[in-house]
Amino acid sequence: MKSINKITFLFVILNVFACMPDGETNDTSIDSEEIETVQDTVIVRESGLFKINAKASVLNWKGERITGEYHLGTVDIKSGNIKAIDGNIVSGEMILDMTSMKESKPESEETTIVVMGYLQSERFFNTDKYPVALLNIKGEIEDKLICDLTIRNVKKEVFIPFSKSIKNDTLRAIANFKIDRTNWGIDYRSAKNYKDIGMMAIKDSISFNTSIYALKSKIE
Repeated sequence: MKSINKITFLFVILNVFACMPDGETNDTSIDSEEIETVQDTVIVRESGLFKINAKASVLNWKGERITGEYHLGTVDIKSGNIKAIDGNIVSGEMILDMTSMKESKPESEETTIVVMGYLQSERFFNTDKYPVALLNIKGEIEDKLICDLTIRNVKKEVFIPFSKSIKNDTLRAIANFKIDRTNWGIDYRSAKNYKDIGMMAIKDSISFNTSIYALKSKIE
């Protein structure tokens, strides 16, 4: 009987790992070492408000030209919280400091100045006018977070594949997803809107990898 119980336990654990989401697409191509992996995906039925530790969390981005050239970078998480009931995320928010955008693994200092100049300008995120972006979490369903993402004062609903671990006073989550920047009015060098742009086109999709670390708040 003890052997059967051990086999049953092993089968359950293997199925938990087999069902973890891969992300909405498999082609984000952000280096794996840039995002922490949640080691334990067994959910303890925890409830409470969890405050995001901004310094221990990370949001990586990737933008590409149609020629295959790409740039990688990060955006600082300014603050945020996540509310869970019985192990399920029911609400929360994450404020992103768009003025903190920077390139990781830059080709050169000159290239970085040019790239970041474009990204922070009116052509892209216009960080002088819109210094923050907001991810408002409305709940989860079938291993996806239902969120409203506000960029440049434009709000769109997004579904973000993710996995999480909630144990005791700690919540960890990872997500791997893409957005179509043109849905937020970021049309610069989009082949969708500029038909004759040719090899100068920049892909509409922006890839993101994020790793979140949050601790239960004593005040709810």
